[in-house]
Amino acid sequence: MKIIVGLGNPGSKYLNTRHNIGFSIIDAFANQITIEKKERKAKCIMQFGDHNDTDIVLVKPRTFINNSGIAIKYLIDRYQIELSDLLVVYDDIALPVGKIRVRINGSSGGHNGIKSIIEATNGYIFPRLRIGVGSPHHTNVDLVNWVLGKFDETETALMEKTISKCIEAISFWISNDIDTTMNAFN
Repeated sequence: MKIIVGLGNPGSKYLNTRHNIGFSIIDAFANQITIEKKERKAKCIMQFGDHNDTDIVLVKPRTFINNSGIAIKYLIDRYQIELSDLLVVYDDIALPVGKIRVRINGSSGGHNGIKSIIEATNGYIFPRLRIGVGSPHHTNVDLVNWVLGKFDETETALMEKTISKCIEAISFWISNDIDTTMNAFN
């Protein structure tokens, strides 16, 4: 079993924001596979399917991004999985818009959702798919407003291509290990 978690904030207020790119990727991936079952729990929304003969669970936490660790801990306990069978998909302001990076470990890089996961699991070694959402060009722009803002028209077109590339990377990871995935997509 492989679990793919897209980080984001629940609610229509956050739809299509930079911080919710993880949710957008989960939705796009779900549209490409056959979903056999859905569950809505207090901590997350889960969709169950099969991809390349592997059982998968697509997850959107309902805990808000800064408390993502609560949902991840719930998944680990419920499914008795190793962190290596979990892929976390999230936004990264350190990467230019549209750039992706696959990693197996690292610090939170200032991302509160990743910080929460590291704290909740007592581990920093887990597969990650980071999606560049850029950073504000002006230093007087508040970072919170930036990540909770929407992509402009040019960025939206670029992100459509990026989402397709992320779906390729996720599909590849499901059938391969993280090192092979990093070599193929970084």
